[in-house]
Amino acid sequence: MNKKYNPHPLKWHFIILGFILFSTFFLSIGYASLDSITLDIAGEVTAIPQTEIYITDVQYQANDNANPESSTIHQYYQTLMQSSIVLGNTPTSSITYNITIYNSGNDAYTFKEVEYSDEFYDNPNITFLLDGLKQWDTIASKQSLTFSITFHYLNNTIPDSNILNSYLNFKFMRGTQDDTNIITTNKQIKIYNASTDIIQFDITNNNDFATTLAIKLR
Repeated sequence: MNKKYNPHPLKWHFIILGFILFSTFFLSIGYASLDSITLDIAGEVTAIPQTEIYITDVQYQANDNANPESSTIHQYYQTLMQSSIVLGNTPTSSITYNITIYNSGNDAYTFKEVEYSDEFYDNPNITFLLDGLKQWDTIASKQSLTFSITFHYLNNTIPDSNILNSYLNFKFMRGTQDDTNIITTNKQIKIYNASTDIIQFDITNNNDFATTLAIKLR
């Protein structure tokens, strides 16, 4: 009588176990890669490409009874700077850094303001002062500008916390204060350096239908 060969059940157990271990190994690699990518993205301030105007250098300059060893410029990218500032135990305590910004574009850029949000500025009792850069100052094409930023106590009053963690964005606009540059493309209208916060468009179509559109600029 002919008998069919049946593999031993234990052999199948080893084959299945090996397949599970093999699959788990590659799933672990895939998960680790995804996790590392996620961590890398989470560590970046922003993912947009480098702009024409950006910070090239930040250097410690001086302090008045502050803690320069514990104060840190963590990173800078484009016109954004991340820092942790530790002041001292006197009302006039301060620390100063020199910041250099370079304009690599073909147009001048105009400084508008320092932008930050409460979420990324954790001590409102520590403020800052700029020296060498004020609103509407311009940086010409292919030129650099160096200015200083001094962190100090608000109203010379020592608060409960002497530490400030912040992200500051030194916001520049393309063009000069006297320019209002409007650039149109297929789907976009870009406005640089408008003289007011509200731009008004008077629109007329081919059927002589007219309307006015007002846009508040941020």
